[in-house]
Amino acid sequence: MVRNAASPIGRRDRLIGTLRSMIVLGDLAPGEILRDAELAERFGVSNSPVREALMTLANEGLVEMPAYRTKRVAPLDRRASLDDLAVLRLLAADGYRTGIARMRERDLGRMQAALAGHHDAIECADRQREWSCSIDFHDAIIRAGGNARLADLAISLQGSLERVALAMALYKTQDGRASMRRIAAAAIACDTEAAIAALMDGHDVAAEAIKRLLPNASAGDDRSARWRVPIR
Repeated sequence: MVRNAASPIGRRDRLIGTLRSMIVLGDLAPGEILRDAELAERFGVSNSPVREALMTLANEGLVEMPAYRTKRVAPLDRRASLDDLAVLRLLAADGYRTGIARMRERDLGRMQAALAGHHDAIECADRQREWSCSIDFHDAIIRAGGNARLADLAISLQGSLERVALAMALYKTQDGRASMRRIAAAAIACDTEAAIAALMDGHDVAAEAIKRLLPNASAGDDRSARWRVPIR
Protein backbone atom coordinates (compact mmCIF):
# COMPACT_ATOMS: atom_id res chain seq x y z
CA MET A 1 0.00 0.00 0.00
CA VAL A 2 1.32 3.44 -0.97
CA ARG A 3 1.08 5.89 1.88
CA ASN A 4 -0.31 9.37 1.27
CA ALA A 5 2.50 11.83 2.05
CA ALA A 6 -0.11 14.26 3.42
CA SER A 7 -1.47 11.73 5.94
CA PRO A 8 -0.16 11.63 9.54
CA ILE A 9 1.73 8.40 8.79
CA GLY A 10 3.10 9.85 5.56
CA ARG A 11 4.29 13.01 7.32
CA ARG A 12 5.91 10.95 10.07
CA ASP A 13 7.71 8.71 7.54
CA ARG A 14 8.92 11.77 5.64
CA LEU A 15 10.19 13.30 8.89
CA ILE A 16 12.01 10.07 9.77
CA GLY A 17 13.68 10.08 6.37
CA THR A 18 14.69 13.72 6.65
CA LEU A 19 16.15 13.36 10.14
CA ARG A 20 17.93 10.14 9.20
CA SER A 21 19.60 11.85 6.22
CA MET A 22 20.58 14.87 8.33
CA ILE A 23 22.25 12.60 10.89
CA VAL A 24 23.96 10.37 8.34
CA LEU A 25 25.30 13.33 6.34
CA GLY A 26 26.46 15.20 9.44
CA ASP A 27 23.99 18.10 9.26
CA LEU A 28 22.98 16.96 12.75
CA ALA A 29 26.38 16.30 14.28
CA PRO A 30 27.37 13.40 16.58
CA GLY A 31 26.41 14.36 20.14
CA GLU A 32 24.13 17.22 19.05
CA ILE A 33 21.18 17.86 21.41
CA LEU A 34 17.72 17.10 19.99
CA ARG A 35 14.71 18.93 21.45
CA ASP A 36 11.21 17.90 20.42
CA ALA A 37 9.78 21.42 20.40
CA GLU A 38 12.62 22.88 18.35
CA LEU A 39 12.42 20.12 15.75
CA ALA A 40 8.63 20.38 15.63
CA GLU A 41 8.86 24.12 14.93
CA ARG A 42 11.60 23.62 12.38
CA PHE A 43 9.61 21.10 10.36
CA GLY A 44 6.14 22.53 10.94
CA VAL A 45 4.72 19.53 12.79
CA SER A 46 3.50 18.76 16.30
CA ASN A 47 5.68 17.19 18.99
CA SER A 48 4.07 13.77 18.56
CA PRO A 49 5.51 12.85 15.13
CA VAL A 50 8.89 14.19 16.25
CA ARG A 51 8.88 11.86 19.27
CA GLU A 52 7.83 8.93 17.06
CA ALA A 53 10.56 9.72 14.53
CA LEU A 54 13.25 9.96 17.20
CA MET A 55 12.12 6.66 18.71
CA THR A 56 12.45 5.00 15.31
CA LEU A 57 15.93 6.47 14.83
CA ALA A 58 16.89 5.40 18.36
CA ASN A 59 16.00 1.83 17.41
CA GLU A 60 18.36 2.21 14.44
CA GLY A 61 21.17 3.38 16.71
CA LEU A 62 21.25 6.93 15.32
CA VAL A 63 19.71 8.71 18.33
CA GLU A 64 20.21 8.29 22.09
CA MET A 65 17.15 8.70 24.31
CA PRO A 66 18.23 8.06 27.92
CA ALA A 67 15.46 8.20 30.52
CA TYR A 68 15.06 11.63 32.17
CA ARG A 69 17.92 13.04 30.12
CA THR A 70 18.22 15.11 26.96
CA LYS A 71 18.01 13.32 23.63
CA ARG A 72 21.00 13.61 21.33
CA VAL A 73 22.45 12.33 18.08
CA ALA A 74 24.34 9.14 18.87
CA PRO A 75 28.13 9.63 18.92
CA LEU A 76 30.26 7.79 16.41
CA ASP A 77 31.55 4.96 18.55
CA ARG A 78 34.39 2.68 17.52
CA ARG A 79 33.38 -0.28 19.69
CA ALA A 80 29.71 -0.06 18.69
CA SER A 81 30.60 0.18 15.00
CA LEU A 82 32.88 -2.86 15.19
CA ASP A 83 30.20 -4.77 17.10
CA ASP A 84 27.59 -3.89 14.47
CA LEU A 85 29.97 -4.99 11.73
CA ALA A 86 30.60 -8.31 13.49
CA VAL A 87 26.87 -9.03 13.71
CA LEU A 88 26.35 -7.93 10.10
CA ARG A 89 29.15 -10.29 9.08
CA LEU A 90 27.29 -13.26 10.58
CA LEU A 91 23.89 -12.28 9.18
CA ALA A 92 25.18 -11.52 5.70
CA ALA A 93 27.16 -14.77 5.45
CA ASP A 94 24.06 -16.74 6.44
CA GLY A 95 21.97 -14.77 3.98
CA TYR A 96 24.46 -15.39 1.19
CA ARG A 97 24.44 -19.14 1.82
CA THR A 98 20.70 -19.26 1.24
CA GLY A 99 20.31 -16.41 -1.21
CA ILE A 100 22.89 -17.19 -3.89
CA ALA A 101 21.50 -20.67 -4.51
CA ARG A 102 18.00 -19.20 -4.96
CA MET A 103 18.80 -16.15 -7.07
CA ARG A 104 16.67 -15.82 -10.18
CA GLU A 105 17.07 -13.62 -13.23
CA ARG A 106 15.34 -10.64 -11.62
CA ASP A 107 17.53 -10.94 -8.49
CA LEU A 108 20.68 -11.07 -10.60
CA GLY A 109 19.41 -8.09 -12.59
CA ARG A 110 18.83 -6.09 -9.42
CA MET A 111 22.29 -7.01 -8.15
CA GLN A 112 23.95 -5.99 -11.42
CA ALA A 113 21.98 -2.72 -11.58
CA ALA A 114 23.15 -1.88 -8.05
CA LEU A 115 26.74 -2.69 -9.01
CA ALA A 116 26.52 -0.37 -12.04
CA GLY A 117 24.98 2.37 -9.89
CA HIS A 118 27.76 1.94 -7.34
CA HIS A 119 30.36 2.39 -10.08
CA ASP A 120 28.65 5.54 -11.39
CA ALA A 121 28.36 6.97 -7.87
CA ILE A 122 32.09 6.50 -7.30
CA GLU A 123 32.87 8.25 -10.58
CA CYS A 124 30.64 11.16 -9.56
CA ALA A 125 31.94 11.19 -5.95
CA ASP A 126 28.34 10.79 -4.78
CA ARG A 127 28.99 9.08 -1.43
CA GLN A 128 25.35 8.85 -0.39
CA ARG A 129 24.32 7.07 -3.60
CA GLU A 130 27.42 4.88 -3.41
CA TRP A 131 26.33 3.54 -0.03
CA SER A 132 22.70 3.20 -1.11
CA CYS A 133 23.73 1.10 -4.11
CA SER A 134 25.97 -1.00 -1.87
CA ILE A 135 23.00 -1.76 0.39
CA ASP A 136 20.81 -2.62 -2.64
CA PHE A 137 23.54 -4.91 -3.98
CA HIS A 138 23.78 -7.03 -0.84
CA ASP A 139 20.03 -6.90 -0.22
CA ALA A 140 19.36 -8.37 -3.68
CA ILE A 141 21.40 -11.44 -2.72
CA ILE A 142 20.18 -11.87 0.85
CA ARG A 143 16.50 -11.23 0.12
CA ALA A 144 16.56 -13.86 -2.64
CA GLY A 145 16.90 -16.43 0.14
CA GLY A 146 13.33 -15.74 1.24
CA ASN A 147 14.07 -14.74 4.85
CA ALA A 148 12.70 -11.20 4.91
CA ARG A 149 13.45 -10.74 8.61
CA LEU A 150 17.12 -11.57 8.13
CA ALA A 151 17.29 -9.18 5.18
CA ASP A 152 15.61 -6.40 7.19
CA LEU A 153 18.05 -6.88 10.08
CA ALA A 154 21.01 -6.75 7.71
CA ILE A 155 19.73 -3.50 6.17
CA SER A 156 19.18 -2.01 9.62
CA LEU A 157 22.75 -2.80 10.63
CA GLN A 158 24.10 -1.37 7.39
CA GLY A 159 22.11 1.77 8.09
CA SER A 160 23.66 2.11 11.54
CA LEU A 161 27.11 1.94 9.91
CA GLU A 162 26.25 4.42 7.17
CA ARG A 163 27.75 7.51 8.80
CA VAL A 164 31.07 5.75 9.19
CA ALA A 165 30.84 4.16 5.73
CA LEU A 166 30.37 7.50 4.00
CA ALA A 167 33.63 8.69 5.51
CA MET A 168 35.32 5.35 4.85
CA ALA A 169 34.47 5.75 1.16
CA LEU A 170 37.02 8.58 0.98
CA TYR A 171 39.75 5.93 0.73
CA LYS A 172 37.90 2.63 0.44
CA THR A 173 36.09 3.00 -2.89
CA GLN A 174 38.49 0.86 -4.93
CA ASP A 175 38.46 -1.91 -2.31
CA GLY A 176 34.67 -1.80 -2.15
CA ARG A 177 34.29 -1.90 -5.93
CA ALA A 178 36.69 -4.85 -6.29
CA SER A 179 34.93 -6.80 -3.52
CA MET A 180 31.49 -6.25 -5.08
CA ARG A 181 32.73 -7.31 -8.51
CA ARG A 182 34.11 -10.54 -7.03
CA ILE A 183 30.82 -11.18 -5.27
CA ALA A 184 28.80 -10.52 -8.44
CA ALA A 185 30.96 -12.88 -10.51
CA ALA A 186 30.61 -15.60 -7.86
CA ALA A 187 26.86 -15.10 -7.60
CA ILE A 188 26.42 -15.38 -11.37
CA ALA A 189 28.47 -18.59 -11.26
CA CYS A 190 26.41 -19.76 -8.26
CA ASP A 191 29.64 -20.14 -6.28
CA THR A 192 28.46 -19.49 -2.75
CA GLU A 193 31.78 -20.01 -0.97
CA ALA A 194 33.66 -17.66 -3.32
CA ALA A 195 31.00 -14.99 -2.79
CA ILE A 196 31.20 -15.33 0.99
CA ALA A 197 35.01 -15.18 0.87
CA ALA A 198 34.83 -11.92 -1.09
CA LEU A 199 32.23 -10.58 1.36
CA MET A 200 34.47 -11.41 4.34
CA ASP A 201 37.43 -9.70 2.67
CA GLY A 202 35.29 -6.58 2.26
CA HIS A 203 34.28 -6.67 5.92
CA ASP A 204 37.94 -7.00 6.93
CA VAL A 205 38.70 -3.82 4.98
CA ALA A 206 35.74 -2.10 6.64
CA ALA A 207 36.94 -3.11 10.12
CA GLU A 208 40.39 -1.67 9.46
CA ALA A 209 38.81 1.52 8.11
CA ILE A 210 36.70 1.93 11.26
CA LYS A 211 39.79 1.54 13.42
CA ARG A 212 41.59 4.22 11.42
CA LEU A 213 38.67 6.65 11.38
CA LEU A 214 37.71 6.17 15.02
CA PRO A 215 40.97 5.76 16.92
CA ASN A 216 39.29 6.81 20.18
CA ALA A 217 36.26 5.45 22.00
CA SER A 218 33.82 7.89 20.40
CA ALA A 219 33.56 11.05 18.35
CA GLY A 220 31.43 13.99 19.44
CA ASP A 221 30.75 17.55 18.34
CA ASP A 222 34.43 18.50 18.19
CA ARG A 223 34.93 16.14 15.21
CA SER A 224 31.59 16.64 13.50
CA ALA A 225 33.00 18.57 10.53
CA ARG A 226 34.80 15.42 9.38
CA TRP A 227 31.47 13.68 8.81
CA ARG A 228 29.75 16.26 6.64
CA VAL A 229 29.06 14.92 3.16
CA PRO A 230 27.63 17.09 0.36
CA ILE A 231 24.16 16.12 -0.84
CA ARG A 232 24.00 15.56 -4.59
